[in-house]
Amino acid sequence: MRRLLLATAALTTLAVRAEAAPPYPQGDLRLTWDTGTYRFAGRGGDIWPVTAGPGGQLLTAWGDGALGCGRYVSYGTAVLRDPGGGLGTTGCGTPGSGNGKIASLLAARRALYSITFLQNGPWPAGGFAVWRSPDGGRTWRDPGWTFSGPGLLPMTFVQFGPGNAGAPGGYAYMTAIRSGSRDPRAFYLMRAPVAGLENPSAYQYLAGGGTWTADSALARPVFRDPNGVNGPVLTYDKGLGLFLLTVGHGADAGHLGVFASPSPAGPWRTVDYQGRWLGMRGGDYLGVQFPVPWMSPDGRSLWAVFNGGAGGAFHDRLNIMQAVLSDSARRGAAVVADALARARQARLRAGLDAAAPAFGLDDPSGGERLGLAVFPVGPAAPDVPASAADPARDGFERAYGLDASEGSPGGVGVEYGLPGGTRLGVVLTSYGDAAPGGAGLASQDGMAAHLRQRLGALALDTSFAYSRDGHQADGYGGPGGRASFDGWTTSVAQRVGLPLRAGGGLTVTPWAGLAYARQATGGFTLEDPGLGEQRYSGVAVGEATASLGVDGELAPVRLGEGAWLRLRGGLSYTQGLVGDDYRVRVAALGAEREETVGRPATRAVGLRLGGSLEAGGALAVDAEVSAEEDLAAGPAGTGQVALTYRF
Repeated sequence: MRRLLLATAALTTLAVRAEAAPPYPQGDLRLTWDTGTYRFAGRGGDIWPVTAGPGGQLLTAWGDGALGCGRYVSYGTAVLRDPGGGLGTTGCGTPGSGNGKIASLLAARRALYSITFLQNGPWPAGGFAVWRSPDGGRTWRDPGWTFSGPGLLPMTFVQFGPGNAGAPGGYAYMTAIRSGSRDPRAFYLMRAPVAGLENPSAYQYLAGGGTWTADSALARPVFRDPNGVNGPVLTYDKGLGLFLLTVGHGADAGHLGVFASPSPAGPWRTVDYQGRWLGMRGGDYLGVQFPVPWMSPDGRSLWAVFNGGAGGAFHDRLNIMQAVLSDSARRGAAVVADALARARQARLRAGLDAAAPAFGLDDPSGGERLGLAVFPVGPAAPDVPASAADPARDGFERAYGLDASEGSPGGVGVEYGLPGGTRLGVVLTSYGDAAPGGAGLASQDGMAAHLRQRLGALALDTSFAYSRDGHQADGYGGPGGRASFDGWTTSVAQRVGLPLRAGGGLTVTPWAGLAYARQATGGFTLEDPGLGEQRYSGVAVGEATASLGVDGELAPVRLGEGAWLRLRGGLSYTQGLVGDDYRVRVAALGAEREETVGRPATRAVGLRLGGSLEAGGALAVDAEVSAEEDLAAGPAGTGQVALTYRF
C-alpha cells in the first residue's frame, strides 16, 4: 500500500510539473521544432557544449565516452563540422570516469576555455574550475584553484559571436548559481576579462542597479523560475538582436524553457515552455544550445545541439535538430486589439457608445422637452490621447508602427419627448475615408438608440448601439503596405439612477449600470520579410461590465430673456466582469495553428463635464467633454456638441 501511495504521489508531481506555467509572459516569438531534420552522432558521450572559434569553426566536448580516443575517457573535445553531425576528435582527456566533465566551452583569443565540473563530490558541491587550452582542447591547463565553498558557481559561458566577438568590454560572461543550490530557482551573471579567467580576483558579479561588484554576496538574480532553473545557456542571436536562453525547469530532460530578451539580464519573454519536450520524460536535463555559426542571417532559423533523456532515443549522444522562430499570433492579436480600440473610440466620439450615458438632450428650463428635436453630431474638441492597442500590451502600437491618425465622425440625431419625462432617441453616424494611406479605422457607419424614462423615483436609461467598421493595418507587402479588413461592434447597456436633491439647486444622482459589448474583425494578411505571408483568421470578443457612478446637476441659471444655462458632471468606475480572450488562428510557413492571447478585464475611472444653453425655447446648444483612465490601457477622451431645434 505504501508503494502505491508513493507511486501516486510521484505521478501527481509529474502531472503538476508538466502543466507548470512559465515564469514570464509570452512574447511575440514562437519556436517550432522540425523533427524531420533530426540527426545524431557521438554515440556514448553526454553533455555536448558548443562554442564557435574565431573562424566560425564549431568546437564541442563530451563526457564519459571513447569517440575516437581508443579508450574510455572522462572528457574529450571535437570539431563539429556541420549540422549533418560530422565529428572530428581533437582531444582525449583523463582515462576512466569521474575525473571531471566539461560543462561549457568558450573560444576566445586563440585559446579554448572550459567550465569544468571536477566531480570531487555530488553536484554541485564537487567543485568547478575554469581551464585553459592553447591547442583547441588537446591539452588543458588547471589553474590550481576552484570555485568552491560559499559564493557563486559558474555554469555556462554566454555565447556571443565567433571567438567571443561582440562581448561587451571583451569580457567572458557566465551564468552562475549559488553554491549549495541542488535545486536552484534562479541564476546570476558573472564575468572576467578573458585574459583574467585564471585569476580568482578578476571575477565580477552583476548586482542591483546593473552595477558589477567583486563581492558575490551582492549579486542579484537575472532570471527566476519557481519551477526550477537547471543548465541555463545564453546565446546572442545577432539577426534578431536578442539573447536566447534555454533552461530546464527542473532536472527532467523534457522540462525545457526557451526565453528571449534584448539583454542577458532581462526583461524576459517566453518563447517555448514544455513539460515533455520531444516526448522526453525523466533523465537529466543536460542543456540545449543554438550554435551561432548555424543561425540564419535573419536569426530565425536555428539548429539545436542537445543531450538528455534516461535510456531514450536522445540519451548519451550528440543530438541535432532544426528549430524555427516565427511570429506568434500575438502580432495578429495586436492588430485586432488596436482595431477594436479605435472602433470603440470612434463610437464614443460619435455618441454611439451604449455603455456610456446616452447622449440626449436636457430638459428645458420651463419643464419637460416635448415633441421632436433634431441635432447634428460631431466632436467638440481635440481628443485626449487614444488608449493603447491592448490593455495587456501597451507597447503594441509602437512595436508594429500603428498610425494614430484618424478623421472626424459626423451624423445626425433625433429625439422625441413624451409626457412624464420619457424620451426616445436615435443617432446615425458615418465615418468615411478617415485614414487615407495610413493605418487605423478607415470607416465606420453606425446607429444608436436610447430610451430614458422614470419608474417612480428611479431614472432608467436603456441604450443599444451597432456599427460596421472598416480597418487598415500596417504590415502587408513593402513599406507603406496596408492590410484592410472589416468588422463590427455592438453594445447594450442599462443604467438605474436615483435623483436626490442636495440643496442649493444641486441634484445628485447615484447610479449603477450593466453593459455588454461585442466586437469582431474579419481575417487579414500581414507580411514578414523572413516568414512571408501570415494569414490571420477573424476574431470575435465580448465583455460584460458593471459600472457605479454619481452624477451632479445644478439648477438652471437664467441668463436673460428666454436664455437658460445648465451645468452637469459625473464620476464613474467601470469593472469588467466576464470577457473573452483573443483566439487567433494564424497560417504561416505551411502550418496553421490557433493561439489564445490574454485580454484583461476593463478597469476604468471616468470624468464627465457638460452643459447646455437654451435660447428662445426652441434652439439649444448641448456640449459635453469626458475623459477616462483605464488602469491598464491608459487615457482616452471625447468631446461632443449638439445644436438642436425643437419643432
